[in-house]
Amino acid sequence: MEGTCNTSPFPAMSKDKFLPHIDQILQATQQLPDAVLWPEEQYVAVIEGSRHNYELVFHRIPYVSRAEGKTHRWAYRGTIRVN
Repeated sequence: MEGTCNTSPFPAMSKDKFLPHIDQILQATQQLPDAVLWPEEQYVAVIEGSRHNYELVFHRIPYVSRAEGKTHRWAYRGTIRVN
């Protein structure tokens, strides 16, 4: 997948449908590179699930802040489970 940077020690990934918990999203955010420096429009983070490893795709989006001006941030556009 273009824009993928897989530095995870986990083995093969699953393409099964997966509804990540908010804690898993937070875990995946720890893998994200600096959005300003990352050259691709997306980043695939790999997290360990109960039966498989799963890919979560984060999208690099433009962001305007008063302090930084025009910059980029990461956004997860999937559905999450909160409890």
